[in-house]
Amino acid sequence: MAGTAHLICGMICSGKSHYAKALRERTGAVILSCDEITLLFPPLGEKHDEVTAKLRALLLTKAADAARGGCDVILEWGFWQRAYRQETEAYFLSRGVPVRRHYIAASEETLRRHIQKRNQEENSPGAYHVDEGLLNKCLSLFEAPLPEETDEWIVPEA
Repeated sequence: MAGTAHLICGMICSGKSHYAKALRERTGAVILSCDEITLLFPPLGEKHDEVTAKLRALLLTKAADAARGGCDVILEWGFWQRAYRQETEAYFLSRGVPVRRHYIAASEETLRRHIQKRNQEENSPGAYHVDEGLLNKCLSLFEAPLPEETDEWIVPEA
């Protein structure tokens, strides 16, 4: 029996990593995170998006392999665009892997509080510094899922 692919959707600093860790504790799933890998290497600068796309392609294949072998996997990649969420879901379903869609529905106020806290934690492992420009860019790119496009709708505490 195939494991489940858990797709974690949410804005930057919404609480995806915290949620993914709690989900891992409940399910025994493996978390596959591009951020975890890219933070191990020197700053990627302008190549960040290119490297992340390649990492996602590799991890997607590994996730499907693991799930077909019976292991639950968690992809906490944000899944900001609707088309990308649909494409990823279709990828797993075409390989016989069930999908659960989780959305971390943090308000902008909550995002700002999380960002402020994270930015104050100097050299916080596993965290990127987020300034106002990056937050605004992220907000402009994010397409929140509709209720019918998600299985779990999580509103984090502020």
